[in-house]
Amino acid sequence: MPFKSLKKIINTVNQINKEIDGYKKISKVPSLPSVAYLNWSVHCLVNGNVKAATQKLKSCNEMGIKTPEVYINLGTLKAQEGKFEEARELYVKAIKIDKKCAKAYCMLANVLTDLGEWEKSEEEFKIAHDLEPQNPDIMLNWGISLSKQKKYAKAQEKFNDSLKFHVINVNSIYFLGLIDLELKNFDDAEKRFLQVLNIMPQHIDALYYIAYVYMQQQNFEKALVNAKAAFELAPPRRELYMLLGEIYRNLDSEENSIKFYELGQEANKNNFFFYISWGLTLEKFNHFEQAKEKFTLSIEIDDKNELGYCCLANTCKNLQEDDLALENIFKALKINDKIDSAYFMLGEIYLKKQLYDDAISNLKKALEISSKNVLTYECLAKCYLSKGEYENAQTAYNKAFEYGSHDLNTYLDYANLMIDKKQYQKGLNKLNVLTEKNPPDEQVLNLKFYINFLLAKEENSNYNKEKAIEIAEEILKLNLNFKYTEELKALKK
Repeated sequence: MPFKSLKKIINTVNQINKEIDGYKKISKVPSLPSVAYLNWSVHCLVNGNVKAATQKLKSCNEMGIKTPEVYINLGTLKAQEGKFEEARELYVKAIKIDKKCAKAYCMLANVLTDLGEWEKSEEEFKIAHDLEPQNPDIMLNWGISLSKQKKYAKAQEKFNDSLKFHVINVNSIYFLGLIDLELKNFDDAEKRFLQVLNIMPQHIDALYYIAYVYMQQQNFEKALVNAKAAFELAPPRRELYMLLGEIYRNLDSEENSIKFYELGQEANKNNFFFYISWGLTLEKFNHFEQAKEKFTLSIEIDDKNELGYCCLANTCKNLQEDDLALENIFKALKINDKIDSAYFMLGEIYLKKQLYDDAISNLKKALEISSKNVLTYECLAKCYLSKGEYENAQTAYNKAFEYGSHDLNTYLDYANLMIDKKQYQKGLNKLNVLTEKNPPDEQVLNLKFYINFLLAKEENSNYNKEKAIEIAEEILKLNLNFKYTEELKALKK
């Protein structure tokens, strides 16, 4: 045997002997050297010490250990590094050593999922399940794989199966919560994450997601409590800075909102969503120039970021920079021609420029993508009104009302249109709907008076005469500006 090879073996054995002593200090349990190294690698892996785990597993190989666990753990390390092909090879080696090792099949299925080989992944999960049908970890991993494929109903089945064999399975409950979140079942997601937190109060991801759920439910105070609790656990998720910024934005706390965006800059320097969120916050507090900077930065991070272009366009529109807004809208549509908000903004700008046909064409495109958008119908109605196409305007207004318009000007415009068409009662009915849901408004009350006046005059209606006088008295009692003094005098004669 060459001296160099002999020397290498002696050095390896000496190193192994030293490290076995170190392992015994950690485990306090005597072990055979081969078992010691395998267990020690697992200990390092669990504690996140990837480099040390890799070293120990290499030592296992040098000692000639033939066990699937060595290759499973090595495969796990490779998968964590994103080296999925290498991980696959290692899991296959584990299976060759022990063809009844369910864990090896399960881990192989996981890495096949990461490689996008869904059918092969499913086959390996089935083998693992056949070998150990009551193993909750196999069900858990199978459910995660199905979730990645967006097969949520099947994933839920697997997570629930996992819970049958391990009732307090935090991971299965957590992933069920994530699916509820993905499906926007916020109440169910809340229950799941609360279950997780009852078992593990410091589960940082559950705290983050329940805060997100509460924000979606408009319960910003509860969202804040949980987001702050998650933030106090080190290290905080990078998304937490953005979430806290958005929560404080909704609580109208400008100073706190901006503070968390500033704190999160370094952690999110390559996250274009972070800068979009920051820009939207600045926009809410009327800092349009600063918002413009953030949206521009989000585009610099990812120039295929259609949302960044749309947000930048909207800010430019608010700054009356319509040509720059148009430029950014067209950039967004070049990336994705199915953005309803982009066509809506085109409609708004063309309406402002009095290019009514162009406005109508783009608003119709927006409705093809999102057919129940109230704002689009309101804008479309204004276009038709400006063109004198009153029937089309009335149809668009009615669609806006059908889908829940609450805009005061939309109701006023519609009522005035009905006055022009001498359909007084239709206009009055809409204004009555508005007054039932909102505090008294000077414009609405004056217009209601005027329509009742017209009905009293043209239809000789005593009811409308009395109603008009009653509304006039209400306006004066509220110290609002009454616009129809002469008409009121005429009614009282």
